[in-house]
Amino acid sequence: MFILMVLGGLLIALLCWSGLRFWREHRRLALLRQVLDDVDQIEIRLNECRQRMQGLDGMLGRLPADITTRARSSLDSEADFQTARRLVLQHRLWLRDHSASASLATLHEVAASVRKSRLKLDQQLQRLDGVGKDLAAAYARSDALIGPVPEGPDGKLRQAQ
Repeated sequence: MFILMVLGGLLIALLCWSGLRFWREHRRLALLRQVLDDVDQIEIRLNECRQRMQGLDGMLGRLPADITTRARSSLDSEADFQTARRLVLQHRLWLRDHSASASLATLHEVAASVRKSRLKLDQQLQRLDGVGKDLAAAYARSDALIGPVPEGPDGKLRQAQ
C-alpha cells in the first residue's frame, strides 16, 4: 500500500513537472510567434513608409526648389531604408540562431524592443499621413486662389519657379 502511495505521488509530481514544461514551452512559442509577426509588420510598414515618402516627394514638385531642398533630403533616405531592412534581417537571424537557447526574459526583452520599433514606425506613418493631408489642403487652397500649376511635356507638374 505504501509503495502505491509513493508511486502515485511520483506520478503526480511527474505530471505536474511535465505540465509546467509544456506550459513554459507554449509561452515561449507564443512569444516567438508574436515577435516574428511584429517583425513581419515592421517590414510591411517600412515598405508603406517608403511609398508614402515617394508620394510626398512627388507633391513637393510644385514648390520652388529652394524651399524643398531640406524636405527632399529627408524624403530621399534609401540608405535609411536599407539600414532598417538590415536590422529586420538581423532580428530574424538572431531569432533563428538563439530562440531555442535564449531565456524567456531575454525573449521578452526582444519582444518589447521589436514592439517599440513597430509603434515608432506607426507614429512616423501617421506623421507622413498628416504632412500629406496638409500639403494636399495647401495645394487645394492655392489652386482655388491662383489656379493649378500646368503640366510639362512629360505629363508631370511643372516645378514652381
